[in-house]
Amino acid sequence: MFSALDGRPSATRATWVDLMRGTAIVLVVVFHVVTVTEAYSGHTFTRLTGFLETVQGLRMPLLFFLSGLLVPRSLRKGSARYINGKVRLIAYPYVIWSLIMVALLAIGGYFLAWDVSPLTSLLRIVYDPIEHLWFLAYLFLFYVIALLVSKTHAFVPVACSLVLYAIPMDGQWEVFWRFAVFFFVGVLAGRIPAAMDRMSGSFALNVLAVVSVGVLTALPVLGVPVRLPAAPWNVVVAFWFFVGLAGLVRMCQRAPILAPLAYVGRQSIVFYLAHWPIVLFSVRMLADGTGMSAWSIVTTSLAVTAAGTTALAFASERVPAVRLLFEWPPRGTPASRPERVETAVAEGRPTGQRANNDQASPGGDS
Repeated sequence: MFSALDGRPSATRATWVDLMRGTAIVLVVVFHVVTVTEAYSGHTFTRLTGFLETVQGLRMPLLFFLSGLLVPRSLRKGSARYINGKVRLIAYPYVIWSLIMVALLAIGGYFLAWDVSPLTSLLRIVYDPIEHLWFLAYLFLFYVIALLVSKTHAFVPVACSLVLYAIPMDGQWEVFWRFAVFFFVGVLAGRIPAAMDRMSGSFALNVLAVVSVGVLTALPVLGVPVRLPAAPWNVVVAFWFFVGLAGLVRMCQRAPILAPLAYVGRQSIVFYLAHWPIVLFSVRMLADGTGMSAWSIVTTSLAVTAAGTTALAFASERVPAVRLLFEWPPRGTPASRPERVETAVAEGRPTGQRANNDQASPGGDS
């Protein structure tokens, strides 16, 4: 499981990562559909919003934790390859989708009266990420920091991130250091795979994960609010939950019913980048003059978003022009192609062909 991060061959080593990442992405999409619908319809989804707020302290931290978990193996491939991979697979789609969002927001401003300035949006690319693209911007900077501190003890960036978060800061820096904690906790976990295997195999932690999932799901639905400590002060609780959940997922990772969720995890970059504009436009158009109820808007927008993002994910595997929206093509000889496929699957990137879990690796070899 975690020990696969040392680079040894394993047929199933990426599936549990895919499932956990896919779960987080689905929660992000549902959260955005619900909150945008509430903004346009004025309706409040009390119980559903309660559940989404309950897992809010786990959703994005899990994505950053999983990204950090892949760093140690990536670094073992060398600095040049590491930097090349992060530029191709994170910085490049950040720029591409920033330009796409500038264009889409300009269209929304013209047809839907959104209060946006295309010029201001364009300038924000270099200092203030547009809409949902903050995730890629932060992730790229975390990867750069991870390279710079790779020779230090893995606990050092965790401690420094906590200290920097505790210092009052304006703007996005508070959020930046909040999520840096979870990313570098993931890096720390990736450096001790044997210990992580022992912890994730703990029966007590697995049972705790099952009970936690049940409680976090049931209580908000029953109208009982549940509030976790605010991130990153919930890092200890979140860490043990992630480890227990990993062990739980490992036990059922080959269940056919979970295959779609694993696919979302493998193609997470596509689902994350494409979902937000689809949600924005679909909810706005459904809310304006259709007479649909708030619940109808949510279910319809979810269906449209799922269909649109899945279509793009399929296309990114088969159509080079579509794949260019999500990654800059790697350089190398044809003989290196299987290794690049392994890397793409591991990091949730378009592969240019059907993803093969037997080739997958959670190491993020880029």
